[in-house]
Amino acid sequence: MSLLRSPSSRLLRPSFLLGRALSCCAAEATAPAQPGSVSEYHQHVLLQLPRPEANGSSSSAEDSSGGTWWPPLIEKEPAVVAAFSAVAKNEDLIGGTVKITAFDDVPGGSGQPTSSAPPPGSCNLVAFPAGLRWEGLALDLVGSAVAMATAIDPQRLQLTQAQRKALNDRMVPVPSLSLFVCCHAARDARCGAAGPPLAAALQRLTRERGLAQHVQVFQTSHIGGHKYAGNVVVYGAMHPCDGDVFGGVTAACADAFLDAFMGVELGVDGGAGDPALRPFWRGRMGLSKLEQRDLFESGGAIEELLDVVSEDESYQEGELGADGARRARVNGTAHRQRGDAPSTPSMAEELREGVTKYED
Repeated sequence: MSLLRSPSSRLLRPSFLLGRALSCCAAEATAPAQPGSVSEYHQHVLLQLPRPEANGSSSSAEDSSGGTWWPPLIEKEPAVVAAFSAVAKNEDLIGGTVKITAFDDVPGGSGQPTSSAPPPGSCNLVAFPAGLRWEGLALDLVGSAVAMATAIDPQRLQLTQAQRKALNDRMVPVPSLSLFVCCHAARDARCGAAGPPLAAALQRLTRERGLAQHVQVFQTSHIGGHKYAGNVVVYGAMHPCDGDVFGGVTAACADAFLDAFMGVELGVDGGAGDPALRPFWRGRMGLSKLEQRDLFESGGAIEELLDVVSEDESYQEGELGADGARRARVNGTAHRQRGDAPSTPSMAEELREGVTKYED
């Protein structure tokens, strides 16, 4: 197993293990969400791959019940190989561990998706916390896009002028809140059972509430924590739950979960601090498992957590992340500083009033 070293000289374990034993046991039961159960990662790249039928072939992993076609290990797909190769090649320029998964639209919905399935020989790509999206990327540009989205300073990347132009021409900001629901049935039966109906329910609810233009729901491949299915990862730079990972969410409680998610007030530290979301909260991008548990036990007081570690020499105030949000470096790890915002209307109320802060 290879190790990646970040600029902070911390040894970082890649988010995948080829050939690992897969826990695809339908008899295993799910468990309630556990704070501190998210393996530490700092950036997330998601690839929408061309479906097998688009390539004129079929997949033995096609799952008619779950709606996802991904094989148990997506790491062998050409676009995913290119993404991991780019991370390894540019490891000295990339801050922290990069999680790489596949994503796809939720099937069967009538809402307007943010992207369509890519044609053969290409893929669509979104990256967080950069908040960038590329559509219809040729495979020979996938690695360059991954590097551009994850590098601390993209100007230091060894890209040709033609490559930079091609990437800049296709690069757009992610315009909405994004909910990624693990639906990887071929990887684990629990995700295949809980994920697809949850994703469909969340998409239906956002459409019925007039939020479809502001909240997009997608399927994603394995993100870790099979036993906590259904798992939901949230990204949206202006939302308090940006980077939060939730577990134990089912289609039956999708209505209550969305109510709580859209009702979080600015200034509340996301799922770790909101009483209605705490039962589902597993962790957050950018935090170690210990830091996740400490944050949860503090009631979501990220500022108090930062104050404690600020006494360490490795703390640096005022660093700007790839998405322009002010961050602090804690032991080499980037943490979003959510600030002490005053009490404000909920996110849902602001969206209904036409606030377009997610489209910046």
